[in-house]
Amino acid sequence: MATTIPQLHLPELYDCVHCGLCLNACPTYRETRMEAESPRGRITLVHAAAEGRAQVTPQWADHLYLCLMCRACETACPSGVQYGRIAERARAMLGPHGSWMSRVAQRFAFTQLLPHPRRLRLLARLLRFAQRTSLLDDVGAFLPARLRDSQSLLPRVPDHFFPDGASVFPARGARRARVGLLAGCAMGTLFAGVQDAVVRVLQRNGIEVVVTPAQTCCGALNFHNGESRAA
Repeated sequence: MATTIPQLHLPELYDCVHCGLCLNACPTYRETRMEAESPRGRITLVHAAAEGRAQVTPQWADHLYLCLMCRACETACPSGVQYGRIAERARAMLGPHGSWMSRVAQRFAFTQLLPHPRRLRLLARLLRFAQRTSLLDDVGAFLPARLRDSQSLLPRVPDHFFPDGASVFPARGARRARVGLLAGCAMGTLFAGVQDAVVRVLQRNGIEVVVTPAQTCCGALNFHNGESRAA
């Protein structure tokens, strides 16, 4: 018999009126057309577990972890439900998801890789070399099908990384404002072109951009995946 879970008794659960306006904003619901893969469906699951009306089973956890945490539902919600807080609290209770091997790999990434920019960029350089040669395809031929599918989702590592040290990008023309930019860990490494574009747009709008030194991961990836201590 299921027992109540006090840490899931969140005030946000009672804000949802189950109107369904979040459904079309949710990518997992649009793909699966399953109520349990919608924001209001997941809120119902968390509410039921909190009150002891549902057991926290692997299937229950699968529904919570299939969410992309894009929070598009929050902008569509007329009641202003903070769905992200509900999902993050549930994932923090569950911890990293998947098989024991997957959990070990996730914990390694969350605690030993993402908080250390040099390690992350070293790995990115190795991945870039593998992508530019046939090494990735050669190794992929020996991987299980699921890992091969995951490998195909890897972004192409750019030829350069966004500066991770102290940098100042002056405004074009008269300076109207001065802002600090969070370079991030994965963003500045795997999507440096996006960061470059952000700086250019700000500069052309008369804004000086400052990148402070010694930045590390903001912890969002950890927190979204249930690794609250490392976050």
